[in-house]
Amino acid sequence: MTANILFPILWTSFSSSLISEWPFRLLGLLIVAVVLALLSPVLGKALPRRTSTSPVPFPEWSPDKTWDSLKAVFIATVREGESAINWYRDNIRGKRLCSRLIRLFAIFLASVGALIPLIVAAARNYDGSKAIFDPQWGYFAFANVAVLLAIDKFYGFSTGWVRYLKTQLALERALSDLRYDWTTLVSKIQGQSPTPDETQIVLQKLKEYVDFVHTQIQQETEAWVLEFQSGLSDLMVSVKAQSETNRPGSLQVMVTNANQFERVTVLLDQTIESSLQGEQCLFQSVAPGVHAVSVRGRKGDKVLIASDVAKVMPGTVATLSVAIPVS
Repeated sequence: MTANILFPILWTSFSSSLISEWPFRLLGLLIVAVVLALLSPVLGKALPRRTSTSPVPFPEWSPDKTWDSLKAVFIATVREGESAINWYRDNIRGKRLCSRLIRLFAIFLASVGALIPLIVAAARNYDGSKAIFDPQWGYFAFANVAVLLAIDKFYGFSTGWVRYLKTQLALERALSDLRYDWTTLVSKIQGQSPTPDETQIVLQKLKEYVDFVHTQIQQETEAWVLEFQSGLSDLMVSVKAQSETNRPGSLQVMVTNANQFERVTVLLDQTIESSLQGEQCLFQSVAPGVHAVSVRGRKGDKVLIASDVAKVMPGTVATLSVAIPVS
């Protein structure tokens, strides 16, 4: 189903033979990259998965059947370890796929963003280069790289992949050691019933292995909790910083010689016009940044113009004083 959606987008992006439509091809790739990043958890879950082995109930101990009871405890212990290993082996696949897809598209988009200025410089002498190549697409590509890396960090695909892999390898190594220890015990007994001391040693080793499995799972879970809380904290800080940075401000324009003209109007960024109230006017909800201010004064049949720039900071009122030339 996902392929039926994504392949037409890719085909539409690349099927056109006109070079002037290359920005639309790039846009198609960017859309596909973001869509794949967002759908990667679903794609990971759709992969074929092996069912993890369920741990068997803990066997009852029979004093008159020491060897059989010991083997039953060993089997239950091994299956518990295998269940944990299979869980990490199954769930690592989705994180591995998501991490690879995100980083693949991030590398591709970063390369595109770096190549676009070179393409623009090479095509500068071509008359229609401005219509074909737009340097702004480079910024757009880098912005999408930042989005992809933010998705990877927030959902913890790459870090989860590494965390799962380390835990899986540690559990597999411990299980291998346990099996060798068991084989050593069996070779010593040689069909005889184990002594009480040997039984206690084996049971202690089995208990230590189970404790090790639970400790590894707990440490991995605690690392995930810390990572998740850190991701939420970073996201809140980023959102708050962005909201503070993008909070609109106000601009107060004062025309010092407004009384020398019949009518004075102020134009902000060539789009928003306001009339003076006395010698000043106020523009509210102005986006932070540098804005062009044009003041027009009418005196009889003449219209005199003064221009200046003002920098508006987030959540503050900027003041600009302008004098219109009288001649």
